[in-house]
Parts: sequence; structure tokens; C-alpha cells
Amino acid sequence: METTKKLNQPLANYISIVVLGVAIVLGIAMRFLQYLAATSYFKDELYSLYNIHRLSFAGLFTEDLEYNQIANFGFHWGQKLIISLVGFSNEYTARFFPFIFSILSIYMVYLIGKRFFKGWILYLSIIPTAISFWAIINSSNAKPYMGDVFFIMCMVYAMLVIVEKDIMTKWKTVVLGIIGFFTAIYSLPGSVFVLICLLMLWWKPGKEKIKELAPIWGLWLLGGIISAIYLLFFLSSSDQDAMQGYWDFAFQPSNGIIDILSYILNALYAIPFNYLVYGVQNPISNALLYLCLVLAVFGIVSLWKSNRFQMVLLLAPILMSILFTLFKVLPMSTVRLSIYFSWTIFLLAFVGLHFLTTQVNSKLKTVFASVMTILMLGQLLVAYQGAKTLPLQVEPTKKGLMAIKENLKEGDIVIIPQRGTEQMAYYTNEIDIGEYVIGTADFSSEDQLINDLKPYKENNRVWYFFLGYRPEANPGMQEYRFKEILDEHGKKLEEFTFTSFYPTWVRLYDFTSEIAVNNDKSLGILGSAISGWDSSTPLQQINDERVWETEIELSEGEIKFRLNDSWDTNWGGMDFPKGELIPGGPNIPVKQGNYKLKVNLESNTYEFIAF
Repeated sequence: METTKKLNQPLANYISIVVLGVAIVLGIAMRFLQYLAATSYFKDELYSLYNIHRLSFAGLFTEDLEYNQIANFGFHWGQKLIISLVGFSNEYTARFFPFIFSILSIYMVYLIGKRFFKGWILYLSIIPTAISFWAIINSSNAKPYMGDVFFIMCMVYAMLVIVEKDIMTKWKTVVLGIIGFFTAIYSLPGSVFVLICLLMLWWKPGKEKIKELAPIWGLWLLGGIISAIYLLFFLSSSDQDAMQGYWDFAFQPSNGIIDILSYILNALYAIPFNYLVYGVQNPISNALLYLCLVLAVFGIVSLWKSNRFQMVLLLAPILMSILFTLFKVLPMSTVRLSIYFSWTIFLLAFVGLHFLTTQVNSKLKTVFASVMTILMLGQLLVAYQGAKTLPLQVEPTKKGLMAIKENLKEGDIVIIPQRGTEQMAYYTNEIDIGEYVIGTADFSSEDQLINDLKPYKENNRVWYFFLGYRPEANPGMQEYRFKEILDEHGKKLEEFTFTSFYPTWVRLYDFTSEIAVNNDKSLGILGSAISGWDSSTPLQQINDERVWETEIELSEGEIKFRLNDSWDTNWGGMDFPKGELIPGGPNIPVKQGNYKLKVNLESNTYEFIAF
């Protein structure tokens, strides 16, 4: 009988099972590849680890954390626990929990999804998380972001279980209580979400079951109170102010309702998109996400009609993120800080798809299944291409040090920017290059770099290790100017570049050579929307030498900007018609039309103004 039942299932079920199987195998393999590569810690990871190593468990709760680290104490306790249990600290131990959370998140989406739908819709709904490039990269990130995603998933699952069970066994109430307790103490957004879930317990299952659910709400409340005590009384207010100032550029504009709505709508697209592909522009992922956003609206409408409790539960992480950004707690426009709600967008989309399939005939159901399966297959191909780039280096300090060490000669000078101090201090214990010079350059002014180079103008072998740069922090000095100033002061002998999230490179110079400075620099635009990718169309400098303008006719397509007709220094971006320049970033999608183009290399922005 079982065999006959399976043979009668729609073909879509079998195809979707195969696609899901491939996605899970690929996704888990990519997570292992990223994790086992033991890529270099980036600066923020080292800041966190410094506090974990220097403080006891009690100190991590009661003492100020250095380097303005904002995370719930449970995250730091978890990191210290695994390091204490194994007896040593390295990239594997510090990233163990994020790695496990990244894998378990795939199963959590399945547990949650099967409470809304089954069959091919359930199988396909798991794929975005299984091959989420963001989750894959952050499976090897010793920060709390993957935990934020996982624990909010756990809380949504716990709430669904609670409202579906007429009678709860004591052990289940304890287990669900423990889930909420750990969510509250581990994750900052999770601690707020636990409080939301506590309020929802009074809605469903209601006051009459409060006594039966005492282990659940008691542990949730306890975790929330402990977390609140930590955040209100022990987390340094100066750390909070510093981080708010650091992220100030990423908050919503304050000059009108329309701008704020535009900011939020853009974030509701950009953050799930980054969850899928980590910012790599491609038509398949764009098409999938646009379809999912439309389907999510149908999902919200269907739940409004059928189960408003579930609707509020799935919308709560999204609404929470919006409130965080409106009150300037955490911005929505950054991938790391608001990523925890992305998976709910996709879940709501499949709820909407399930609703639509109940309203149409079998032929249209086949169309829906075919379209979504094709898009998921396309996303699998995107993920496969992404797998070829792994392991992704965020800040490849070890590779830079190895390049220097293998080519180092007696008498060589090695200079690093001030922002690379912590990375060098940690990894030169492992890769010894001897003495090095810590410059004053913190990416805020050109004079700092020039002053750092002056003492070595008579040296014929000077290494410059560009490390610690953060484009998203709007530094006063752009990366390309470092290269230009170095080239103006000496003859470049060697260069080592690395594929990484943050620009990192090593150059060797002879500063005794006379260099003829070339002031004939040009900024150009090129791409499929204009003249192709082989030649640049120049922009004109105006009074401010960092501002370039032109009038241009574009077709539908993509563009980038580059300096001096060379790909050595180029910029992409995420948004149209205006946005932030991203050094070496993705192609900028543009629409057909005539535009006045303005590029400001000082503020790192571009704008297309239609006329």
C-alpha cells in the first residue's frame, strides 16, 4: 500500500525532493569547506575573542568589554565554554557554535515549514536556507549573527508547538522553556523576541493554560530578566553610544516619511537578497526574490484570514527590525545586524504559494510548481558557482603574512596601517616576520599615510600591508588613494592581492627611485548598459577634484566605474538610481533612459538623475 501511495504522488513532489537533496548536500558541503579552511579572523572577531580570553565567566557579565563589543553575555559564555572544554583556542573552537547553528537552521526551517504546508512546497521552502550564501559564510564567523537567526527560528517553532498542543507533557514544557531561556541570554534580538512571545502566550493558548505552561513562561521570563539586567546595568553605555555612532550612517534618513518608507522597503529587499547570495548580483536570485516578495503578501493575506496568531508570529521578527531601526537601536541596512528576519520572508512566500495553489485548478498548480522549481534549480546553479569561490576570506591576514615571509629579505621594512594592529599581533605569533612598523594611518586622511612613509624614503625595500580597511564605515580616505600615494612615492616591485570581503593586499616598494607623478587620472563608466565592458566612457571633473559628472544615455543593463581605464581600481554598487560605491563591488543594475550622472569619490556615492 505504501508503494502505491508514493507512485500516485504528483511528479512535482519527486522532482522537488531531488532538488532539495542536492541543495542540502551542496549547502552542508559548502559549510564544511568554509569552516574547515580556518580562514583568518577579521578584526571584530579578534575584539570579541580578546574579551573572552581576558575575562572569567563572571567578568563577561559584570565587567566592561573593551573595543566597544555589543553582544549578549550568553554568546560570550558559549564561546568561552567551548574553548574551556577543549583546552585551546583556534579558528575551529571559536567558530564551532556558529557552524553548528548554520547546519541546524536547515532542519529548523523544515520543522517550522511542515506546520504550514507539505509536499513539494515544503521541500522547496527549505532550499533558500540550505544554500544561503550568507549562512554558509557566517558558519565560520565567531560572532553572534548566525545564533540570532537560529534562536529566533527556535522560538517560532516553540510557539507553533505550544499553540498546537492541547496537552503538554512536563518534559516538553521544560525543553521549550530552556529554548526560550537560551534565546534570551544568547541573542540581543532574540531577547526582545522572547518578550514578544511571552505577550503572545496570553493571546494563545490563553490565560486558562498559564499554569500548565509555567515551566515555559517561567524560564522565558527568567532569561529575559537576566538579559535585561545585563543590558541595562552591566553593558557599558559608552560602548552602546560608540556602536550607535559607528552605525549612524546606516540608519534611516530623518528627512521625511517617504524617505523612511523607501529605506525600509529597500532593506526588505536587500537583506533577504544578501541572505541568498551575499550581495552578488545575478538575474536568477533577483527574479526569485521579487517573486517571493509578491508571494509573501499573499501569505500575509491568507494568514490574516485563517490564523492571525501565525501571521503575527512570522511578521514579528520583521516588525521588530523596523522598530529597532526607527528608534536607532540597530540599523536595517546592514547585512549582519538585521539578517535574522530574512528566512521569515521566504517562509511567508511559500505560505502564499500554498494559498494560491488551493485557489486554482490542477493545470495552474503545475505551472506554479514548475516556475518555482525552475527558479530553485537556477538558485542551485548560483550556489554552485559560489562554491567555487570558497573558502571566502573576510580579511586574509595569514595569506598576507605568508606572502611577506616567503619574499622577505634582510633589512626589509614592513609597514601596516594602525587599523591592522590587532590582526598582526595575533597572527605574527603563528607566522613570524620579525619586526614591523605600525603606522598612524587609520584611513581618515592622506597626510597620515604620507607621514608614515617619510622616514623610509631612502629604503629600497619597503613592504606595505593594507589591512583593517572597512568601506562600510565611510572612511575619510578611499582605498585607491592608498595605492596612488604609494605609487607616487616609490617604484612598485611586487604586489600580492587576495580575493576577500574586505580589501587586503601587500605591495613591495623601492622608495629610492624617482617617480614621475601622473596627474592625468580619469574616471570612466562602462558596462552592458553603455559601450560594453572593454572601454570606459569618461566623466568630467568639476571644481572639486573628487567629483565627476557627465550626461549619458543608458540602455537596460549593468555598469561599473573604474579609474584610469584599469580594473586595478573599480567600483560597483547595489542600488539605482543612487547609492554607495563599493570598491570592487557587484555590477550596478540600471534602467534605460537619459541621465545626468554624478560620482563623488569623497563621499563614496553615485547618482543618476533622469532628464
